[in-house]
Amino acid sequence: MNKLFASLVLLLAALPVQAAPAQAKVQAQVLQVDVKMTEEQIALVQLSGLVKNATQLPVRGLQVRVRLLDPEQKTLRTFLLPAVPQLDAGKTEYFSAAQVLRDQSEPFIRATAQVEYDNTSYIQIADWVMAQSQDKLAVWNIPVAPQALSDERQRVETALGFLTQVENSEKNYPEARRKWNLIQYNYGKRLAESHDLHEAILRLSNVEPSSEYHGLAQEWLARVRPQAIFERAMAKAVEGNLRGAVRQMQYLPAGTPLAAQGQVKSKQWLDTLTQNKVKVGPIDPPPSLSPDQRNVWLRRQHGPEGNTTTVREGKTYTTWWYLDYSHFTFDPQGKLVNAITY
Repeated sequence: MNKLFASLVLLLAALPVQAAPAQAKVQAQVLQVDVKMTEEQIALVQLSGLVKNATQLPVRGLQVRVRLLDPEQKTLRTFLLPAVPQLDAGKTEYFSAAQVLRDQSEPFIRATAQVEYDNTSYIQIADWVMAQSQDKLAVWNIPVAPQALSDERQRVETALGFLTQVENSEKNYPEARRKWNLIQYNYGKRLAESHDLHEAILRLSNVEPSSEYHGLAQEWLARVRPQAIFERAMAKAVEGNLRGAVRQMQYLPAGTPLAAQGQVKSKQWLDTLTQNKVKVGPIDPPPSLSPDQRNVWLRRQHGPEGNTTTVREGKTYTTWWYLDYSHFTFDPQGKLVNAITY
């Protein structure tokens, strides 16, 4: 954990209060100070104030260090207030203290309140989620349901959700994106190895082009995409959706081990549809088209199969998917921000 420091200088007694720095997210503030002078030049100082956690995460081991200063800003005394074990996000803790200053002839006193604490981060929380560290999450009072840790998909989604809370203006944003992409890649790879090919493709496709894991993700996509297309076509046929099965099989890349088998299946399904007088629609692209143009023609005929949404930096992005797993991602304003075609 890192020790963070935030300080606030206030004028006590008869002097006006100085505002806290705008960037302070966990800050201490002295609200009231009473100074009583005795004939023996003893100052009785009574002060009260608050410490507020304006961040979105709890902090622990919080201590307020107070310095009393004379008008020339010379330190009269420094002392620590009792520690606050934990201060949750958005919460405020009030404090008070009394001090006796001897040989003090000056009733006007300044003070500095400095707060020290242990902090965590969304990146650390995501690591705890992926490691299923329920005890650490509980210590920091991070609300994560047990089932969100025991189920891998929920665990992945929960960790990704915490990582997306890191804003691009923060210094640890690159590390948050690196881990976001790593989780997507590792989960997609595990899904592919367990033969959950459709979900694997969706995950591997999420790995950003700028990520160091993008090349590895593309290798896995090239390996599993033809198999996924073939198996989805077969599944649609088993469900009785022969029209959808024919359309799906049209995207099976030529030259792959499954291409010949796919053509045989497509012919069988088309014969059945013809016998049942079911219209399939356009299925034969013009022979003059190149392979790339052929897929564009097919996508235009069939349209997108569905869409998924992801949240990044508080914004929702929509991705439209086609039968060959080509996809187009749009920002909240409808602007195209990413396109992957096959």
